Amino acid sequence: EAIPIVQKFRSAGINTDFDIMGRGLTKNIQYADAYGIPYVLFIGKNELEQGKVKLRDMKTGKEELLSIEQAVKRLA
Repeated sequence: EAIPIVQKFRSAGINTDFDIMGRGLTKNIQYADAYGIPYVLFIGKNELEQGKVKLRDMKTGKEELLSIEQAVKRLA
């Protein structure tokens, strides 16, 4: 279910990767931190039901619940 969301970000010119291996939240955050990825999107069951994503700024740790369109605009 995340693939259409990933495609929206890629269509907007935003470099996007997603976990197809099921590594889990902690491992993915460690991965993003190790590679200097500035933002992480969380797309869980609750977010999908609301049509939203959780955006984490990796520098500040601040998280925001945004619509997909808002997140695309924020990162574009």
